[in-house]
Amino acid sequence: MGTYDVIVVGAGTAGCYASYLIGRGGLKVALLERKGFNDIGYKVCGDAIGKHHFDNLGLSYPSGEELDCVFSGVKIYSPNEEHSIIVPGEGFGVNRKAFGRRLLNMALDVGVDLFPSFHVSKPLVEGGFVVGVEGIDREGHTIQLKSNVVIDASGFSSIVRSRLPFDWWINEQIKGEDTNICYREIVETKVEFDTK
Repeated sequence: MGTYDVIVVGAGTAGCYASYLIGRGGLKVALLERKGFNDIGYKVCGDAIGKHHFDNLGLSYPSGEELDCVFSGVKIYSPNEEHSIIVPGEGFGVNRKAFGRRLLNMALDVGVDLFPSFHVSKPLVEGGFVVGVEGIDREGHTIQLKSNVVIDASGFSSIVRSRLPFDWWINEQIKGEDTNICYREIVETKVEFDTK
């Protein structure tokens, strides 16, 4: 069993950045991720992010392999594709894995302990408080980690929150009508597109 100041469940954008900020402040942080080490950073998403997010967080802009394109707005089409509007706003198209790896490396560089291939099975609750998590590590061992604070950054699965006692207000389940099913397909073409 390990003891930390903070446990962060999920090494996505929020989890890595939170771990980085907390670790930079000198606290002992465990970052738990169900994906294997080499898959951390890859996530199916739209790959676009507004410039203002980097400005607000004090993050340097994407560059090198992390930067796919720069844009000055987004074109939104009507369902029949006969009409469109342009919503202005500067932003970047990012290589999602490279961007995620940058955030992960920032966390690791400030001393965050990473547990890849770690599957959280439940929060540890004592006296009405979350005091850690239990999960299975990459060798198949059941491990308990204790902390003063647990951050559930596991995304839609809400692996910690969804396993809290039913009478806790934060345990409310997301209703089906409040979710969407998304589909993504990446198609490479021989046609060049102007992304400015």
